[in-house]
Amino acid sequence: MPSKRILAAIPALSIGIALAQAPAPIERVKITDNDLSCQAKYDELQGLDKIIAEAKATQSSGQTTATAGQAAGVAAEVASRTGLFGSLGGLTGHLFGTVASKTAANVAEQQGQMTAAQAVEREKQALARKEHLTQMFLAKGCSASDPSAAAKTPNAAVPMPAAAVAVAPKTPEQALKEAAGSASPLAGALDLKADVSSSMKSMTRVVVPQFRVAFVAKTGASARGGAGLSNLGQSTGYNRTITQAQSARVDMMLGNVDYALMQGLTEQLYADFLKRLAAAGKTVVGLDEIRKAPGYAKVEFAKADKPYVKSPFDDPREYIFATPKDLPLAFMHFDTQLGNAGAFDQNTTKAFAELGVNTDALVLVPTVIVDFAQLESSGNSRFATSAEADAIPKVGLGAGTMIVGMIGQDFKIGFGASDARFSRLNTPFFVDGEFGTVKSVDSFDNVALANSLTSLSGTQGTQYRYDKRLVTADPGQYAKKVMQVGATINQAFADSLKR
Repeated sequence: MPSKRILAAIPALSIGIALAQAPAPIERVKITDNDLSCQAKYDELQGLDKIIAEAKATQSSGQTTATAGQAAGVAAEVASRTGLFGSLGGLTGHLFGTVASKTAANVAEQQGQMTAAQAVEREKQALARKEHLTQMFLAKGCSASDPSAAAKTPNAAVPMPAAAVAVAPKTPEQALKEAAGSASPLAGALDLKADVSSSMKSMTRVVVPQFRVAFVAKTGASARGGAGLSNLGQSTGYNRTITQAQSARVDMMLGNVDYALMQGLTEQLYADFLKRLAAAGKTVVGLDEIRKAPGYAKVEFAKADKPYVKSPFDDPREYIFATPKDLPLAFMHFDTQLGNAGAFDQNTTKAFAELGVNTDALVLVPTVIVDFAQLESSGNSRFATSAEADAIPKVGLGAGTMIVGMIGQDFKIGFGASDARFSRLNTPFFVDGEFGTVKSVDSFDNVALANSLTSLSGTQGTQYRYDKRLVTADPGQYAKKVMQVGATINQAFADSLKR
């Protein structure tokens, strides 16, 4: 019967812990420290030794309480499944015993962990204060054998802790300079489905009226398991086992990467793309010729008063677009997911096609998606018994990165999909290596509550787990990796155009 004794003790223990108040924090340095006599310093040092000893004892006690809570939780679960609480008086006794004991056990475990953590912090504060007072005691010439005696050097300067040297944040210019020379293609196969006709490959002149980079600033992964078949036959009896449904979600935000850095990276990737086209034997039409072409004058550009941001429906990602300053942003009618043009807004598409006629060149429009997190999910299923979702900080190319190729035609009517070819990245491509730090900024977990309610009601619930994380990037490291993955896709695009 030991489980009964543990369970009976836990409610009182948890209440006692919950009512305890955390002591006031211990300041390392006080404004009145210079007024302290040698005796006052000595007495406070003695008191700090007691506080440190008490904190160590409290740490041990808190850890013991947490362990007892864990044991009580196990005992409550065993008692519930074996019908022990039925002896307390039918259904009421069963529900009271199960819910009250599990809840008390959870509270005791959490409070024990909290008490231990508070004791660790209090010990650190006391040790820091003791170090400061000891330095003052010695600097003033106080005597431990006779602390009541006057200080020998009362005007001596007390050494203060050195201030932390703040590291100035990197400017976009510094980050771009640090990334210079990183535009080298990475090893590894890209899952690029290249759809380039032989007539396109045979054209030696190419014109690039757009070079878009879509930087992912927010992303996330989710999963759900409904355990739809797990509880069949478990509808009666106190000893039944109920499998909970599960829902998990992780959201990620990218920090410390501003638009100036995105713009600079786009300029460098654009220059790298043109260089690789030239190396593939293509003659690239210059900006002056593009601007003078009648077709280019008909392009409908996006508003340039602020960066273009898009959060597509049913997509957890938020995209921030950047283009070279000499090539304002514009979308064609088949850019419906990320662009601002509708499926029937063909004016810009026709204008680019006319530009191909004006310049006698193959029109190329790349869209590079730069992601910052590799997502993992167990998926969504009504019958799965678990749900796992995660997001790992990594710089890479997002699926949907593509290049559109068009042979110039003087379109007077419509523009069909058969008049353009799309080379698309089917699966993401990531580069290994850290580029920043990750911190959880918000979280939610109702697992204990859902289990308690299920114990009370006898019906299946849903366990929700949510975590929101901030990735604080090192701009230099981020820029290096963007240039690496960008050079990789640029080379793949250029290779697909070779004869």
